[in-house]
Amino acid sequence: MIFSLLILRDRESFKSTKQILRAACLHAIAGVLMFATVITFGINGKRRDWMMNWQFNWFGWSFHLAILACIVHLATAFVAGYQGMNK
Repeated sequence: MIFSLLILRDRESFKSTKQILRAACLHAIAGVLMFATVITFGINGKRRDWMMNWQFNWFGWSFHLAILACIVHLATAFVAGYQGMNK
């Protein structure tokens, strides 16, 4: 959302390397936090003492979508960082 607001705020000067690197850092932070969340839930999701009603804990489509979003955020951070460094 912050990345979208940066684009909408100032479309003319978005081509600066500082803003591209800032967006890359934001995507990297989001990707790392999502990775930590996915790993934590993946490890502890089936434990009885971690959540209530452990018998109903199963990894559904939203967990798989979170994994995909984590990968996309980290790939976007890498590509935007590469573009910002080589501009």
